[in-house]
Amino acid sequence: MAMRRASDASVSAGKYRQLVTTIADGSAGEEVRQKAAQDLTEIAEGLIQSPHGGTFLDFTVPKLTQALRSIGFQTKPCPLQSMRKSCLEVLCRLPLNQERGQQHAKVIMEFLLDVLAKDNEECVICVVRGISDMLKNCRGTIANEVVLFVGISKGWYRDAKNVAASMLADEGEPKPIPDFPVLGKDGADGREYKPFSKASAFVKGCHSLKVICDVPVLIVIVYQCYKTAVQSMFAEYLPLAISLLSFAPKVPPSAMSPFKKDIFADICSAQIKTLSFLGYMHRLSPEAFIGNVPPELIRAILGMLRNTPPEVTFLRRELFVAVRMILGSDLRRAVLPFLPQFFDDATLFGVGYTSHETLKGIVYSTLAEITHHIRTMLNMDQMAMAIFMFARNIHDDNMGVNMQTMSCKLLLNLVDSIRQKTEPTNQGRELLLVLLEAFVRKFHTLGQFEIPRVFDRVRNGAEEGKSETVDNVSATGVSASSSHTLSLSDEYRHIHGAILNPHVPITQIITDYRYIVKTLICGVKTLTWALTTGSGACVRSFGSREIELYRRLVKYGKNCLVCMFCSSLCVLI
Repeated sequence: MAMRRASDASVSAGKYRQLVTTIADGSAGEEVRQKAAQDLTEIAEGLIQSPHGGTFLDFTVPKLTQALRSIGFQTKPCPLQSMRKSCLEVLCRLPLNQERGQQHAKVIMEFLLDVLAKDNEECVICVVRGISDMLKNCRGTIANEVVLFVGISKGWYRDAKNVAASMLADEGEPKPIPDFPVLGKDGADGREYKPFSKASAFVKGCHSLKVICDVPVLIVIVYQCYKTAVQSMFAEYLPLAISLLSFAPKVPPSAMSPFKKDIFADICSAQIKTLSFLGYMHRLSPEAFIGNVPPELIRAILGMLRNTPPEVTFLRRELFVAVRMILGSDLRRAVLPFLPQFFDDATLFGVGYTSHETLKGIVYSTLAEITHHIRTMLNMDQMAMAIFMFARNIHDDNMGVNMQTMSCKLLLNLVDSIRQKTEPTNQGRELLLVLLEAFVRKFHTLGQFEIPRVFDRVRNGAEEGKSETVDNVSATGVSASSSHTLSLSDEYRHIHGAILNPHVPITQIITDYRYIVKTLICGVKTLTWALTTGSGACVRSFGSREIELYRRLVKYGKNCLVCMFCSSLCVLI
């Protein structure tokens, strides 16, 4: 067996020289060179791990780079393009972290950066992974090339807005797009403008949105591995990235053709990746963002929310993940002047039914987190908008109990801020009464419709011989069978599908309802304290309106206490 392996390695060692020589031979046919490149790709992995690995590197690297430079960049599918891609795959898979590979790291990196700047989309995407591995494994060898890569990536962002506009332009009137600048090591660049050729089969790599989506990963690796060398350059990314984020089509997405909608969806994806990149960079280098967050960034985020097509719900979800990342820090203060627009459902969800129904969780949790941290800076009008939105969510049947509990908690966090406002009018007290009204109505819904439905499921499960049992509810003072308030009308049997879902444990459902009842009780206590203490016009003796609210609270709230004191459900708060 050992002799056979040695024989195979010897045969492969002789074969790769023949294949590499064929690839480098310009007089050979294109199909022959293509076949040789494909065969080299198949045996390269074994050669790298064999004793001939060092010789393979010394012989292959100079000849492959020379051959690829001689055939130039391809603009359409052809055998040379296939050969070029196969050779790039071989170069990107070489073990340059080893001692013999370090000798060739600088040459390969210079060549890959040349491909990155000038080649077509297919080849550029191929070399991105190779550059990523080299940035991590060849730190001491390619420091100068890293500076060149930073310049190339900034050029991509600088031209991305014009690239996006050209892609959405009319077929008969292509817009001129800046060709990618050829950057020297000294940082000087000569920029020339060429029209974007829509007849080309391949998009140029620097004009590719797919490449723009991969760039942030490389930039983050550069920052992590070469922070001292490039830290001063990273502040320049912010205005360039905002330029791409602020792109908006002249024609609304709803009026675009299906082909243009697909292109615009790719543009939105590139914008979202760029926004995520800014959020991650803020975590790595917050000093670059201090005093350097212009209102244009928030306007760009609002524009992206308005323009994201309703058909691509997954993109809107990714957008909110990116928004949560970048506004989940001290940058959230910049949202304050634009807060009314963030409270607009048309801006948050668009016009699509699917996005409105499936994204409620992430949208409202993101908005609640932002509102919670800036609540002390809100004026009365902004607080009124927040109260309207989250009080409405408490009564939304399509939202889970946990999301309703979150809305209750946010509203309670606003109570103290409202109480401390010294308004000459009764607006603060009016907002507190609106909150109390919302909580009383929630007690009504819980006690008359939702909690009885939970006990129906428990009782039905017990009748079928299941382990889910419930105490005789009449022992708590309310009868589940005869009480009028605990009867469930057919009109409300659709409330909270989780109650009827057999895959959701009944103990979990009871826990969720106990938690929201407890939150509501604490909320009423806090509101009562705010209405009777504090400053300004909030403090006033109770009138008929307040008395009626508390009468209804006692009437409906006592039914909700059933789920708090049924001990046999084996769920404790």
